[in-house]
This record gives sequence, C-alpha cells and structure tokens, in this order.
Amino acid sequence: MLISAFMERWQQETNTFHLPFGEMSITLEDMRMLLKIPVMGKVVECDTIEQSEAVELVCSALDVFGEGNRATNKQGLES
Repeated sequence: MLISAFMERWQQETNTFHLPFGEMSITLEDMRMLLKIPVMGKVVECDTIEQSEAVELVCSALDVFGEGNRATNKQGLES
C-alpha cells in the first residue's frame, strides 16, 4: 500500500516524488542507509555519446545479434 502511494506521486520528468509538503528525491546516501550497501570507490565518468552508439554498445555487450554476426538490424546499425 505504501509503495503504491509513492508510485502515484513519482514524477518521471524530474525524478522526484511530489508530496503535500513539497518535492522529495532519493539520493545515493539514502540508498546506502536503507539498503546497507557500502558506497565507496571512484566516480564513474564517461564521454557523451549518441543514442545510436549507445544502442550498438548495449547490443554488442549483450550479444543480441550473436557473436560475429555483422547483419544490419532494424535501425540500420551494424551489430
């Protein structure tokens, strides 16, 4: 019941909950405290890439089109 109440108040555009007293967001520190997961290490940074490049990288990492298969998918990207 509580989770569905929060889901109704989630605003995907701003990644926040809209509550009667204002907006609320969940931080990495909140997740560390709630889930008891250590948050340590270096910050991960990467260059901005185009959507087509991201799709290609994900498909390659997940081996979506099979290893060594260089066929063109529906978006016209080589896999």
